[in-house]
Amino acid sequence: MAFFRLGAMVQTGAAAALSQVMVLVTMPIASRLFDQSAFGVLGLMVAIANILAIVPHLGYSEAVMAAEDDHEADALVVGVVAISIVSAVPIALLAWIAIRFDVLGYGELPAWSIGLIVVEAISITLTFLFQQRAIRAQQYRVLASSHLVLGGARSIGQVATGLAFANAFGLALSEVVSRVATAALMIWKAPPTLLRPPFDRAQIGAVLKRFGSFAAMRAMATLLNSVNLALPILIISRHFSLAEVGALTFTLSILYAPLGFVQKSIGDVFVGTYLSLLQTDKRQAKRTILQTFWLLLAIATAGAAVLYFAGIQLFTFIFGSHWALAGQTAEVFAPAILLMIVITPLSSSLNVLRRPDIPVVFNLMRLAGLAGVLMIAGPWSSDYLTAVETIVAVLCLTYVVYGVLILRTNAAALTSDAR
Repeated sequence: MAFFRLGAMVQTGAAAALSQVMVLVTMPIASRLFDQSAFGVLGLMVAIANILAIVPHLGYSEAVMAAEDDHEADALVVGVVAISIVSAVPIALLAWIAIRFDVLGYGELPAWSIGLIVVEAISITLTFLFQQRAIRAQQYRVLASSHLVLGGARSIGQVATGLAFANAFGLALSEVVSRVATAALMIWKAPPTLLRPPFDRAQIGAVLKRFGSFAAMRAMATLLNSVNLALPILIISRHFSLAEVGALTFTLSILYAPLGFVQKSIGDVFVGTYLSLLQTDKRQAKRTILQTFWLLLAIATAGAAVLYFAGIQLFTFIFGSHWALAGQTAEVFAPAILLMIVITPLSSSLNVLRRPDIPVVFNLMRLAGLAGVLMIAGPWSSDYLTAVETIVAVLCLTYVVYGVLILRTNAAALTSDAR
């Protein structure tokens, strides 16, 4: 059976793969230039930035895929850019509050991290916003370019800053610079209509108002997701040492690389194609989502098996013997990574189907489970790995439920007359 959009998938996949290869090649160097505490600071700073990235777009970025036509989509993009411009001050204030009151349980981060958090949060929003517009237009070459810029800037930046000053600031700065470079590329490659929009403030306001409910639900889901991504690090930072926070941060940065690769190479192509087929050929849309599922399952199973059976050996061989704990963490996380690789790309179909409520339900379940782990991890878990195993069990359970909800929602849409 011929697979959908094979050329686009190969193009974006090759770019995403090369981007990840550049990062992975650099990581053995970075792991020797920076110590575990530097990765711990980076993990905590990025966790705050990811949570606060909701402020610049308020959920409207994901409405780009739900818009009726490109004119509406462009109005949404311009509206989000305007929101981003005025969001720097509230982001800085919220970042200061998070740091001043030790929200993540590590202790006050350095003052310089506030500025980097502001730039990181806005850059994340703008990159995602313009990527959504490119996916809608099925401009996969632009997506491929953004993947290469992010990976290249991150890998070169880590080595350069590590050689210049191997401390937490250098590692954090390299991360922020890579985000800024990617956002700049996406804006530069934007359609001309976005730079000279054919609509006024009243039209933009009307579109934003129309998608207000959708955006509110997506903002809630995005915020909850960011909190949930930060919670594993928070659980470890509350009950264990900074070295173990660094081990978890380092492990997740490695494990989320293939997840990002799959999303960029398969998930983005899938959702762009799926949006078009739902409007023209639902039978082919059904084939597309099934083909995507089986491909994702094959990739996830192979990757999880490697992690589960050889995590420690791989991490110590590639990154050095002092990262053995990170290898053990990777082995424990294997089942969760399998489910994430399969379910996360397919969940983008919910934006196309205008069902932002389902990610909210999923994230509330995940939040409840991880909050429970946070409360019991100290008195109940005698060691770090036991706490990680409990986190993984919660993630696996909630992702299975999420997958069932995604399946049922798409099945209903594919058998109805409505989009």
